[in-house]
Amino acid sequence: MGLSSTLDENPVDNLQMGGRAAFLQMKTVEDAANLLNLDGISLKGAVLRFQRIKTFDGGVAGVSFFNWEEIYSQWLSGELRMRTAGVPTRVIRIHSMATSEQFNAQPNLNFEIEQELRQELAHLHIRSVTIIRPNASQTNEKDVGKVFLEMNNIEDAKAALMTLKGRSYNGRLVDMKFFPEDRFRQQQWGFELPRMILTSSFGTVQKETILNTAALAKVWKEESAQTSNSANGQGGNASRSY
Repeated sequence: MGLSSTLDENPVDNLQMGGRAAFLQMKTVEDAANLLNLDGISLKGAVLRFQRIKTFDGGVAGVSFFNWEEIYSQWLSGELRMRTAGVPTRVIRIHSMATSEQFNAQPNLNFEIEQELRQELAHLHIRSVTIIRPNASQTNEKDVGKVFLEMNNIEDAKAALMTLKGRSYNGRLVDMKFFPEDRFRQQQWGFELPRMILTSSFGTVQKETILNTAALAKVWKEESAQTSNSANGQGGNASRSY
């Protein structure tokens, strides 16, 4: 859905069960904050609750998040796809459509990817398709598999993003974001796009104040121990994140 900033790996860094609660430590501050938008999601007949640990005081005052029903509704309507894609430009970056191993095993893979994209977006005007392959000059391994679609105008770019965002290709989730046109012209394929935190009160923000790592780990362990000691076997499920 575009909520995670960790595209190529599990965004969960650590998981600890504590009585009726599960404590999740995410790899990034942004993933921890965005996880709160899944509050109320159903799993195997149970409703999961996502919230900060009780002693957390690193959030921004007045910030509130969506819940799962709101997020799912926005995804179905297409609104969420656009909100998590950044500032619209004529260039779209598709993250990691293939790996170096796949490119090496399939010499014509780049042509297949381009052909599939052009067929899927045949109703739109594509100016160029740039696919970052391994062993190309000055190619960073982290950039391999990225695809850059240069569209004729911003409206075509928006339509392309709405068509493709969230789909899978070769078993990999296709994540798409708008890419700065000046960085594209300079071939700065590895340019890091700002990580966003999606909130219901202020739209999207780029960062959130958070406790330092040591302090956060301390209160996490303390509350985990308290939750484990107070577990009484009552029904219900809860998940907490930071």
